[in-house]
Amino acid sequence: MAGSDKEASRVRALIVEAQAIERAAWVWSVLYRSEGRLWRRLNTGLIALAAILAAISSGAGFSQATTRAVAAAIAAAAAATAALGSALSAGTRASNAEAAATSDMALADAARAFYLTVAPYVTTEEAVAGFERLCAQRDQVVASTPITHLPFRRGRLGRLWTRADTIQKRRLAEVTTGSADLTGTVEQPPS
Repeated sequence: MAGSDKEASRVRALIVEAQAIERAAWVWSVLYRSEGRLWRRLNTGLIALAAILAAISSGAGFSQATTRAVAAAIAAAAAATAALGSALSAGTRASNAEAAATSDMALADAARAFYLTVAPYVTTEEAVAGFERLCAQRDQVVASTPITHLPFRRGRLGRLWTRADTIQKRRLAEVTTGSADLTGTVEQPPS
């Protein structure tokens, strides 16, 4: 890193921005994982319900105790459940959400690697070039991820941001050499 105060403050600003990218990517990764889990559970539930209703309908059709109308109604419910599962395409949505979560975690890892191992130890121009690559990766992740709904409970998003800050502080504390704290000050490794 260059010696002038102006260049050092510019690198510190890049580090703070990279930390913000890491926090945001982590939060979105958690949201996409929970959305993927919701769609996966819904898909499994609808498929299981359709199978159970089809089995009951089959048994009711062969039974002497029920009428054809009851068997037909249960068969119609099984078909409607299967059609609903197909129309929602929950399996595809679950896969897309998991892919988005993975992309966001890769972005968070790249941001952490930038501000811990790259920015503090290279020239200002190299740090700016590295940050531009990080921003390009962020733009690619944002453009390729599906739109998701925010959590149903408003408080969950705030708790996720707080948890992201806590995790980031803990990870920074675990780094033993050449780390940057959340205030943007940079420690140099021993020479």
